[in-house]
Formats: sequence, structure tokens, C-alpha cells
Amino acid sequence: MTGILPLTRAASRIVTVLGEDRAIALFLAVGGTHRNLAPRPSPDNMIVAAIGEEGALALWEEFGPNLGRVPVAKDWIGQVWYARGRNISEIARLLHVTDKTVRGWTKARRTEARAAAAERAERRAEAAARQLDLVDWFEGKSAGR
Repeated sequence: MTGILPLTRAASRIVTVLGEDRAIALFLAVGGTHRNLAPRPSPDNMIVAAIGEEGALALWEEFGPNLGRVPVAKDWIGQVWYARGRNISEIARLLHVTDKTVRGWTKARRTEARAAAAERAERRAEAAARQLDLVDWFEGKSAGR
């Protein structure tokens, strides 16, 4: 997705292993805390509760027993959610930040969207101008008969 800030190396590895949705679930559930992983995690494990046993095992395979401090990555989550169509107020409520903070995170994406909309409007106006010429041509052609 364009307009989304890059992740830290640790967060990027987690997203690569789990995919965006499960990584977001992990960041929201245990972000900011130091976590150790088990080769056979129990069902009541916080990581298993957040992303499932399969996800916990995938993290074990990638990181071994020490996941380290799980990134919070609120700015990245907010940008991903905004790119997926969630509104700014909802993102702010879910991430426990202000709408102003979310607007800061999503400014680049909104600027891109405005520029793309302006470009589409310009193309439509050009197409409409060409269409009028075609209509005029038909009218002139039929008047000559």
C-alpha cells in the first residue's frame, strides 16, 4: 500500500511471518511488552489467544524462544486501517489516540487521494470536451444531409 510509513525491522519481521491482520492483532494484544515464546504454547497463552496456535508457532520458528519487546506500531496500524476504509474517528477510538494524531498519520495518504481525485476529474473534463466535439460533429454531419 502506498502512503504507509515503513515499519521497524522487528515489526516488519512479525508482519512478514504473520501477515497484516494477525500482526495487528498481536500488536494490539501484547504490544509494548516483552514476550517469550514456547515450542508448545498452552491455549491460555496471551499470544495464542491473540493470533492462534499456528501464529504462535510461526513466531517460534522465526524468532526462537525470545520474541523480545513486541512493537506497539499504532501509527502503522492506523495507516493500514485508513487505507482499508476505516474512518479517522473510529481508528482514534480503537487505538486510544486523538483524531488529530490519526490525521497526522494518514496525511500523506489523504494528500495522495486528493491528487488522484483531481487527476480523475481533469481526465473526465477532457473526455467531456472531446465528447462535445463528437456531438457537434454528428450534428454538423446530419445537417449537411
